Amino acid sequence: MARRVAEELGNLDLLDEAKDEIYDVLSEIHRPNSFACCGVAEDAQDPGLYLIDHGPIRLPLSKDGAEAIISKSTQSPFGKGSETIVDTLVRKSWQLDPSQFAICNSKWDQIVSDVVDEVHSELFIECDVKNVSAQLYKMLLYEEGAFFKPHKDSEKTPGMFGTLVICLPSPHEGGELIATFNGETKSIQTALNAEFDISYAAWNADVLHEVKHVVSGYRLVLTYNLIRLRVDDDRLDMSHTPSDYKEDLVSALTKYEDGLQEPNSKFPNFLIYRLEHQYTQASLRADLLKGADLGQLQFLKQVTDDLGFGVYLASMEKEIIKSDEWEDESEISRDISLTYVVDLDGTRIDDQRSRFGVNVKEEMIIGSEPYDEEEPDAEEHSGYTGNEGCTATFWYRDTVVVIVPPIKKIDFLYQCDKRFEHVSSWIRQLRQDSETDEAVQRDLRDLCDVVVANMDKYRFGWLMESPEEKKHRTALTNEVLATALQWERLDLYDKIVKEAFTPVTPDVFRLLGQTMARAVQPESVKERVKYAICLSKTLNERHSALMSLVDGIQSTSTPEIADTAEFKAWSKQILIQFAKDAMGALKMSKADAISLADIITIWEGKDIEENVLPTLLMCGTFWKITFANSLSREIDRIGAKERDSASSKLSLEARVLISKRVYADIWETFAFEPLPKTPAPSTNAVRSIYQDPPQATLPTSPADHLLNGHDLAILLERTISLGVLTEAETKGRLRTTLTTADRDTCDHALLPFVQLVLEQQVEHMTLDRDSNEASEEDKKLVTAMLLHFILGRVGTEPSTNFHWSQPKGGCRPTCSDCSWVNDFLADPARRVGQFPMGKARRHHVHTYYTDNAGKNYTVTTLRNSNPNVLQITKKKSKAETVHDNWKQRKAEAKEMIAKLARVPCFHLYVEETMRAPILAVEAAKLVALERQPLHAANFNRPPAAGSKRAAPADSDGEEVSKMAKTDAQAARKSVRTKRGPIEVIDLT
Repeated sequence: MARRVAEELGNLDLLDEAKDEIYDVLSEIHRPNSFACCGVAEDAQDPGLYLIDHGPIRLPLSKDGAEAIISKSTQSPFGKGSETIVDTLVRKSWQLDPSQFAICNSKWDQIVSDVVDEVHSELFIECDVKNVSAQLYKMLLYEEGAFFKPHKDSEKTPGMFGTLVICLPSPHEGGELIATFNGETKSIQTALNAEFDISYAAWNADVLHEVKHVVSGYRLVLTYNLIRLRVDDDRLDMSHTPSDYKEDLVSALTKYEDGLQEPNSKFPNFLIYRLEHQYTQASLRADLLKGADLGQLQFLKQVTDDLGFGVYLASMEKEIIKSDEWEDESEISRDISLTYVVDLDGTRIDDQRSRFGVNVKEEMIIGSEPYDEEEPDAEEHSGYTGNEGCTATFWYRDTVVVIVPPIKKIDFLYQCDKRFEHVSSWIRQLRQDSETDEAVQRDLRDLCDVVVANMDKYRFGWLMESPEEKKHRTALTNEVLATALQWERLDLYDKIVKEAFTPVTPDVFRLLGQTMARAVQPESVKERVKYAICLSKTLNERHSALMSLVDGIQSTSTPEIADTAEFKAWSKQILIQFAKDAMGALKMSKADAISLADIITIWEGKDIEENVLPTLLMCGTFWKITFANSLSREIDRIGAKERDSASSKLSLEARVLISKRVYADIWETFAFEPLPKTPAPSTNAVRSIYQDPPQATLPTSPADHLLNGHDLAILLERTISLGVLTEAETKGRLRTTLTTADRDTCDHALLPFVQLVLEQQVEHMTLDRDSNEASEEDKKLVTAMLLHFILGRVGTEPSTNFHWSQPKGGCRPTCSDCSWVNDFLADPARRVGQFPMGKARRHHVHTYYTDNAGKNYTVTTLRNSNPNVLQITKKKSKAETVHDNWKQRKAEAKEMIAKLARVPCFHLYVEETMRAPILAVEAAKLVALERQPLHAANFNRPPAAGSKRAAPADSDGEEVSKMAKTDAQAARKSVRTKRGPIEVIDLT
């Protein structure tokens, strides 16, 4: 124990030593530098000021001229965060925009240019003077008592690096400009030469400065933004940097890198070096650095390039929260982060949406001095809040260089931007570039290791993720899996697939297939395949995954593996298990049913008889119809003798027999099933953090779980063409099942089916070619569907017996205020009541009426009169709300029916006696006209999920057709199930 502590202390001593050496070397790299300058413009002339809507302004400035300027000016604002504020306690001066005045002296531009030349020389600006421009910003007038408290200039235009102020002849006293930077202060007096001379002052944008109070007179200045127009190409030429310190810097960085690679190292993953100047986000790039900052970066870049280190620029913020109590300034918390990170050309590399930035630890900072000894860049003091005392928050901001060793470069870039979409795109690009580049291959491996190491941290983050973020998380997981398989890193694959809880993509299964084909021990790969397939939740997804696996095997040099008896037996075994699981869970979608129909075409009849049919026949109507429709889609006619495809083992006769058996079972218990309810997530379950996170519950999709018009059309056509029922029996059975259709079924199945009938797209329900008339059976079915659509979706009109009466309340019958309110509440015609009352009386009424049981009104106070008015507003009654909803449903249904009525043959399919009330959507008349009374209550009372209701007796057909019975009985066996005995076809 003591030995380990000693080793850790020695490790930290080595870190401090390396940091000190880096600091010592970089602090010796200096360039001539000045943060502010001033002077008098020689041979300067009157600029010829002309005030728009007034006229010329003579200089030296007189009182009349000053008053003329003030009459056209506005108070000068200042910036606070994203706000622009006018506060004369912080800044008191007048300003004019350049659009409000003109400079008429044509020689003035040359005078300004000469001043810029002087400023360029005195501030040691690191570019050619021709690339520096002064852009006129404002005219400012400081009268007696005017001032501007300490502040820093914001970057008002791209390329701005400083401010130039030209003081025009305007006699005044006071108004000194105080500039402070890094503990050094300069005082610039403008009053000394104010009467006849033109003076100037300039400073870098990050310099803290203030204008002291003007004691007397007027101080008139023109302010300019100093802008760097273009960066010289040779600014980052590092050939002239000192070479005496190169060995020392190489030694220090190597010492840091070696210590980082030691076992159980406590060295940080990167180092931070604070620059002298602060830079805005727009100016945070290497070629815009100033003075010593530029020289230090040049030298550091020269050395780190040779060692493979990464160098970045960043804005760093330190937040310290302290107690603000009297005689108690103890620190409560501190946090340091990089809030804006760029590469040296200024391209941002961190996540701009992140609220937290990149975390920084104190030991990362080179030459770190206690922040308590510096002035904060911002501070905020809070008052007492509840039981908490006063606190003070201080913010310290710096621009820094980030030094990242080669082995941690990928980790640092990942910490900068962890967005799933960014990292997955990054991995994808590295995979494309890694075929021949070993350095890219290393980066790819490092990035995948970093992602896997961080997966557990975000294991439960998906609960707060949007659907888009979930999609990107899935993409990232699959990119890492694909990379692991591409480089045969099965250890990495195993780690991430065990943390995954989203489906694996087809690309990954294809790579798994290639891995299986190359594997010496394919059994180990099979277990990985089965685990990955289980991440898919539906039978359709699992079947597709297995097909992608086969594609991967067949793309290798040994495609015959997919055709071996061993592989086929294995794939069939897991598919049978998946199919049984899916059917047994009763949670299958339409895609699952279609997949099962495809799957069994490559199986033998015995497998289907033993493993599919018993469970299939216990499934719901929707699922059985989808399965049977899909299985029978290639059957053109009963008894057709066609050559089966080579990949199919299921003969045409077997398809016919299975389809007929399923269709017969469907009609025995046919009922329209309701849309499955989405289960509410449990909020009470206690779960260990080591357990898998709960799966998201997606809204139930009607398209995946309800029959549609095409499904009904195919069901009707196949039932008749296969001889399961006669045409009359089929249509009669379908008509009698309409009582089980709820509102969702009306929308998704009944009306679309009628649309198909009217468009002549339903076989066995087209108009007679000779008479151009619909059969009586077809009229009955279409009319019944429209009738049930109206009754099921709209219903009969609810009661209109509603009014504004509300339950009474109050304290006692003799209370005049309560009686007054009760009279209003009982009035069936009044909706709003207003009661002028004093405070005590209003309080009394509020006490007895605000929380009155059964109330359906709001109580508010109007304070725009004396006395204030207590206002009670009655809400709509439940009966009125129900009636409004009914009217809305009727209007929607009427529009849908009108669309159908525009089809030319609409009148041919709707019984004449029903046509008018159907078009008018008059449910009450339809009920009265219906020859066999319908019970509307059934429409909104669908069968319970998972249950079936027996189909009513068919008025047009007493039993299944003899033809269907003969075919089905040829190979029936009785099997005992939960529902009782069922018949199974012997397909062997």
